[in-house]
Amino acid sequence: KNSKLHIVTFPAMPMPSPSEADVKKAATDMNAHFDQTVREMREYLDGGVKGQLHEYMTAIAESRPAEPKKLLEQALLGKKSPDEIRNSTKTADPALLNMSDKDFLYATVVEPLAPSLVLLYQQNSRRPASDLGGHLSKRKK
Repeated sequence: KNSKLHIVTFPAMPMPSPSEADVKKAATDMNAHFDQTVREMREYLDGGVKGQLHEYMTAIAESRPAEPKKLLEQALLGKKSPDEIRNSTKTADPALLNMSDKDFLYATVVEPLAPSLVLLYQQNSRRPASDLGGHLSKRKK
């Protein structure tokens, strides 16, 4: 038996462009879904980790530690208190020392923290603080 592969091609069929009303409806639906997800996530985090996270982030912003991400991980895992964070070794980086509190947090802990918060919400953790600390410790530096 002689078998040959036959390639069959079909003429390209143009896809109809969506109407302006369809595009607006899709955008409105997507925006509503996003808003609902953000509300649910905020409620979850407010109920589970907001207070502790605020306390630890305030201590980090005020004290400018040399290893803010590591200290946040340890605090969320119950291994460091806000006072221990405040008494930790300070950063020697003049740029970090001269930043506003908000800029310091963005430069040091927000990048690894944000995706971990989303993951925590998606997993619907029953131990949000310690699980958040665990997620942070697994993230690369």
